[in-house]
Amino acid sequence: MMSDSHFIPPDELRLERLDGVFSLEDWISHHAIRIDRGPPLTVITPAEQWSYAIGFPRQARGPADLGRVLIRIEGWVASGVVGVGAIRADGSRFLAEVSRSPRHGRTSFDLVLDSIGDCHAIIVRNHAEGGRPSKVVLESLHVYQVLGGQGPDEGESGRPARQGAYAGGQRGFHGKDCFEDQADILQGKADIVFDVGANHGDTVQQYLKLFGRARIHGFEPFPDAFEDFRRRFADQPRVIPHQTALADRVGRVDFHSFDNDATNSLFPFARDADRFVEGAMGTKEVLSVACTTVDDFCRGEGIGRIDVLKLDVQGAELRVLRGAERVLSRRRIGLVFLEVNFVPVYEGQAEFHEIARFLQLRGYRVFDFYNYTYAHTGQVKWGDAIFLPA
Repeated sequence: MMSDSHFIPPDELRLERLDGVFSLEDWISHHAIRIDRGPPLTVITPAEQWSYAIGFPRQARGPADLGRVLIRIEGWVASGVVGVGAIRADGSRFLAEVSRSPRHGRTSFDLVLDSIGDCHAIIVRNHAEGGRPSKVVLESLHVYQVLGGQGPDEGESGRPARQGAYAGGQRGFHGKDCFEDQADILQGKADIVFDVGANHGDTVQQYLKLFGRARIHGFEPFPDAFEDFRRRFADQPRVIPHQTALADRVGRVDFHSFDNDATNSLFPFARDADRFVEGAMGTKEVLSVACTTVDDFCRGEGIGRIDVLKLDVQGAELRVLRGAERVLSRRRIGLVFLEVNFVPVYEGQAEFHEIARFLQLRGYRVFDFYNYTYAHTGQVKWGDAIFLPA
């Protein structure tokens, strides 16, 4: 997905600038060694190859049907090799990514996307080999709607080069937004949202925008991600952070942390997971973390109904659902939004048919599917689904 393309000449594209989508002033530190706010913004990445340094979350949702857009980040790489990419909302893959090194001089990271609606954040990460950090200086970040013009050839603009019928990782199911659908289903009204696997809080930010009165309980057991999450929403009284895992038991559980903390899980990676997962998969450590269940948490907090139960727990979805037996059986959850796997990514994970059967027996059925990711062969790997009470 990476490209060493150079600046796209402006006369090759007719562009209209879109303001309020991303900002260099609105960033989240992931594992950066150092960030100097500037201007310009200077970032020293972690030493591990592929490790995330900093992210720029999308500020304005905007319509998903703007068509082709150009995201342009200008600056230069002072040392090492740096990748800048547009990542999907579920963190499963980069929609586009561009790599730069000092040999490019002052340059631009140009990412062309079919739709801004698919992009959740811009990620800066280290591409250097040999355990060396990289340093990048970022001067500007702008988004443009592409109104016309041929532009660069496929594969030269940060877009994935097309390979067969399944290029770009999707087929069908375009033009849908899983978050907007949740708002429509609930008519914009939600009092209680559970974000299980909140990570650094990107989906919490989405729910704050969607539901103006909701109290959002975010559950994140990984210490580094939790601390970023807690700091990010320290001044937001509607967000309640909890440094705990949710599963099917109360006590403590093993928690596997990996080079990319978006892939952290209660389970280790499956033996052949590298057939399906891109990027860093190295295990950092196995932690013992606090754990509770949805049912026990609700009893303790006096919560009688959950409007949205969102699960991004990397293969442990069924364990969380088993711990929500009481509220599910009583239809006390307005909708369940979760990731579903169709290939073996984690040892012990539940696959889609197991989750669907479990929810069906408790009166929930699929509303729709979103964000499918495909292997280059065309095999579906994973996606997202919404379940509603039947």
